[in-house]
Amino acid sequence: MNNQVLLFIFKSIKFLICLFLIDTAVGSIHEHVFFQQKSGKFFRINYTMEVSTDEVFIFGSSHAAAHYVPDVLEKELGRSCYNAGVAGQQILFHSTLQEIVLKRTIPKMIILDIDTYGFYQERYQYDRLSDFYPFYHRHPDVISKVLELKSKFSRYFLKSKLVQYNSTLIHVIRYWLSPQNDRKGYRATFVQLSKPEQIGKEQRENEILPALRARPFDKNMIAAIDQFVSNAKKKKVRVVLALSPTLKYSKASGDGSLEIIQAVADRHNVILLNYINNPDFLGHYELFADTGHLNDSGARLFSRMVANKIRTELPDLRHN
Repeated sequence: MNNQVLLFIFKSIKFLICLFLIDTAVGSIHEHVFFQQKSGKFFRINYTMEVSTDEVFIFGSSHAAAHYVPDVLEKELGRSCYNAGVAGQQILFHSTLQEIVLKRTIPKMIILDIDTYGFYQERYQYDRLSDFYPFYHRHPDVISKVLELKSKFSRYFLKSKLVQYNSTLIHVIRYWLSPQNDRKGYRATFVQLSKPEQIGKEQRENEILPALRARPFDKNMIAAIDQFVSNAKKKKVRVVLALSPTLKYSKASGDGSLEIIQAVADRHNVILLNYINNPDFLGHYELFADTGHLNDSGARLFSRMVANKIRTELPDLRHN
């Protein structure tokens, strides 16, 4: 019996060693390929973390990525700009990304575009934090804090390189075969929304949003936006909070989310630019690519409006 036990232990050790070697070898190759990317979401996240030293950063979800044109902001403000927006991510992600950036470089200003529906309890907001997996080994002290909100076992799983890069292979291949144009992080869309073809979609969205807003707020999301502003203020970085334009009339003002955002702005004495239900965009289908996102024409108009407002509110920021 003792010999059988020893044999089992020996085979188990061999298996674990082989597994470790395979994980290290295959994972290292995948890691090398991953960080050779020249376009795509993960390239932009890495560029934001490790490279950009621009004077203005934009953070936020797909609304940030599609609505703020760095070239326009640079022209209007006289400051270099990078759009660090990441589609599908809300304030937990952005607060962590910002903390990593501020450890390396100190910009003059940060614009945070906020989705009002991003404060509700939604499991997907935690699941999508897996976008941080490939970068965990570079910033474990910062990333581990937010990943523990997703799972207390994350830091143990991420000892494996295969786990870190497991979900990125298709993404890497996609943007290797079809690279995206680099517009300083800005994701331009050049299609124009056709009103008759989108009515059914608008009706579906009008049914979904009220159901979403019936859910309770997530205390982690509320704490994250406060932390986001606090992190910047500690580094003496100007902060502008912004709410993107809407195509259809929004009832966001009645659900409490705007009150949360306004309270943060008041507490930290930062600017809040609210373009929800702005008449320059409301019902203007020609400025939208879909019912939630501006096209390039709309984004350029919006970027000029934001820049003009910043020049008015923060005249000392303008670099001549």
